[in-house]
Amino acid sequence: MNGLPGVVKTDEKIGRYLEANRDIRQGEVIITEEALMVGPSGDPHPFKICLGCCRVVIGEPNYCGTCKWPMCSEACEKIAQHAKFECRVFKNAGVKPSNDPQDYQNINILRCLMLKEANMKKYETLMKLESGPVDKKKKVVAPKEVAEFILKKCNQKSYDNELLGKMAGIVAINSFATTDRLSLQIAPRMAALLFYNASMMSHDCVPNTSWTRVENSDNTFSIKVWATVPIKSGQLITTQYLDVTRPQIERRAHLQETYNFACSCKRCSDPTELGTFYGAVKCTKCPKGKGYMISEDPMKASDATWKCNACGNSAPYRECTVPIETNVIEEMRVAADEVELERILDKHADVTLHPNHWLMMDVRTEIVKRLINSVPTIKEVDRRVDRAQKMLDYCKALNKIAEAFYPGNNRIKARSSLYVQYAEALTKGDGDEVDKELDKIEEVIRKGEEMNVFES
Repeated sequence: MNGLPGVVKTDEKIGRYLEANRDIRQGEVIITEEALMVGPSGDPHPFKICLGCCRVVIGEPNYCGTCKWPMCSEACEKIAQHAKFECRVFKNAGVKPSNDPQDYQNINILRCLMLKEANMKKYETLMKLESGPVDKKKKVVAPKEVAEFILKKCNQKSYDNELLGKMAGIVAINSFATTDRLSLQIAPRMAALLFYNASMMSHDCVPNTSWTRVENSDNTFSIKVWATVPIKSGQLITTQYLDVTRPQIERRAHLQETYNFACSCKRCSDPTELGTFYGAVKCTKCPKGKGYMISEDPMKASDATWKCNACGNSAPYRECTVPIETNVIEEMRVAADEVELERILDKHADVTLHPNHWLMMDVRTEIVKRLINSVPTIKEVDRRVDRAQKMLDYCKALNKIAEAFYPGNNRIKARSSLYVQYAEALTKGDGDEVDKELDKIEEVIRKGEEMNVFES
């Protein structure tokens, strides 16, 4: 890893990791490298994704003239990562278009397999990546859906099951996914990228780096990783393997299942999650009504006893948190608009759940998604200002959490801060100066989206 301010080491619990071999300044670029492979993201939402640029296809798509899969444009069907890989396979085997997330994951695996013919050097580097916590004595077996797609649907019978299993593992645990959760206008890019050096970084639920995808002029992609905070020599250089706004128990379960390690980072080990009370629920028996139930031992996950931080009342996790969280999730599922979502917030924030509870943050995020486009269109000034003030309150609450979980100059925190500025400008009502300020902030947000700065 010549030129990098770190060295790769191995640990029994977390596997390979990158350790700083000198002090790294805040903002210093640590890694820049070209992607070994790029493909559509296997996101859980059933979108049609362009196999050329990997953006979500909005409206009526164009279709590739060769394989008939949905594309953004004729230009996209000529992009090498599609035209020289699965396109001819799909045509020859008659593979029909799909918006099944698993099929997009399968396409990534197929592209990686075909890389051996297209670029042997990249293929050999790719094969050095970890493919999962596999017992060396056990034979690797490909997931059924992967084998079904590649061997049968695509008629690529030259690949054996063990190779399919290894490649499926490489894609699953090393992919850097790019999406945009709060876009103003641009169709989000749902891409999965594979890198060698960047894949050496270990996970932390409060990472000390941030990264962005760089789109090169030849339609290839690179990654730029920088230090969001100062990193001392000997410290781990970390990233996030999953969305760290998810609850602690969910994060640790996913990391254990996918990467075979139980996260014991500073945040996961703290019952209050760095003072945010991100998973805390209101104590129903607290005489003062001010206590919150938090885990006595976060490392025990759902088996832990939860205890009130004020009165000492205790109860199993499944009794004090699961019922209320299940109820709120269902209320969110059936909420038709931001008004109903706001009712959920009023009903539960600091009543049944801590105001910073992850579900309350999810509700605020959903409200902001709606308000960011609707508020500027409200013609009645007083009502627009009132709704903008609400949006500002929600954005500030979200930004407070972003500051805790994404410290320093993290791109996600930067985006969150911009939305606070946008909401603040909307609260000022009418006038040329307000319009200019809004235009300026919108331009910054739009530029950030175009440059992939805010993708996550």
